[in-house]
Amino acid sequence: MAKLSPAAVVCIGLLVVMALATQVTSASCPGPLTYYSCLSAAQNPRVYPTATCCGVIRRVGTAPGGPACLCAMARSGTYGTNFYAARSLVSKCGLPNPTGYVCSMRSFFNFAKP
Repeated sequence: MAKLSPAAVVCIGLLVVMALATQVTSASCPGPLTYYSCLSAAQNPRVYPTATCCGVIRRVGTAPGGPACLCAMARSGTYGTNFYAARSLVSKCGLPNPTGYVCSMRSFFNFAKP
């Protein structure tokens, strides 16, 4: 039986860790249909989110890993969503700014007001 080099073992270990991290991230964030009630507000920054939409945003945003999930939704462009409109849903729905979280190099919530 061939012996694996230390470099090969490290590479295999990194691949396993990356695969597990991808599964955990995708398993912990809800799918795009979860945000269906937010679609019109996520496409147009002038549309205010419905109460149903805000319920979804609050539920996802306050769950473990929630800010990352909301950022992924905003950045996805799924169903023609606009990044800035989707990102504004959090502040429009009244969620507090998670300390230190950055979505696309800007504070996740601080773009509606200077």
